[in-house]
Amino acid sequence: MLVECVQSSYETGSKGCPYGAPNEPTAADYSRGKSMGDGISVLSVGAHRKDAIIHSGGTLAKHVNRGDRVCVLSVTHGVRTHHHRVQDELVKNPNTVVDMDALMAEIEAELDAAAAELGITDVRCFRYDDAVVTEDKEIIRDIADVICDFRPDVVITHWPQDGHAAHGYVGQMTRLAVETAAAVQTDGVHESHYIKALYYHIPIVDATVFDNLTPKPVTTLVDITDVIQQKYRAMNHFRHQYYGGEDPFNRAEIEILDGIFGLAGKVPYVEPFIPHKPAVFDHLPVSKYDMGHTAGTIEEGLRYSGQMLLEP
Repeated sequence: MLVECVQSSYETGSKGCPYGAPNEPTAADYSRGKSMGDGISVLSVGAHRKDAIIHSGGTLAKHVNRGDRVCVLSVTHGVRTHHHRVQDELVKNPNTVVDMDALMAEIEAELDAAAAELGITDVRCFRYDDAVVTEDKEIIRDIADVICDFRPDVVITHWPQDGHAAHGYVGQMTRLAVETAAAVQTDGVHESHYIKALYYHIPIVDATVFDNLTPKPVTTLVDITDVIQQKYRAMNHFRHQYYGGEDPFNRAEIEILDGIFGLAGKVPYVEPFIPHKPAVFDHLPVSKYDMGHTAGTIEEGLRYSGQMLLEP
């Protein structure tokens, strides 16, 4: 499963965590959700080129840092709806010639560079058109093939009821691809693969009526404070959406999105997730973060969790 908050370093930031450092996982911790042995593998599936990074980049970096295998899969090329520089250029000059192949390659190179910032070397890009995204059997089959090939223990994808239609449909197709990958394979190329856990990240903001109509029962917060600078640098590679340079948007976005749930978890930055199904434990689990919150004062906790660590 995902790296839990209890495995995060507390030594990040100007103050350090007032609750003390967590212990290394032992065999007794297995029932609390710790991974054992040779580590695990994680696949993050996004609709567009930046999605896996903005929603799960910190979590993926933590898995890379502890030696886990990590893969990023991006389903659509994103040029038609997400290349904001080209969209603006077409507003200024409607006669601008759009070289789709060159623009696809440009954005893919940005994703490669962003992933490299997080230590991820396995990046896979489909080039499905992003103008109209709906459930498609071919896309489901292709995602399933990646699952069978990479053989992840954990898959991360979009909340299936995301108000951004492309995100929601890719979440639904990934869920179906998980089931497809577990079915008997007869193509002579792939072997069936059962994943251990499926997690959904949540929409960046509840921007549509569909977002607001659908409850999002977040139950898992991964502390990414110790890798927040890596995620920040990674996002700055997506220049087709005006990240990077002197633009403060990326910094504001991360401070708000990862910071607001961080306050809920009493750490500076987290990424929130929803498990597809309940986990089974030998007993009621209590995070070491929750256990540690009684060790310091309220003031110390507020000073630690309220830090804003990103530099302009």
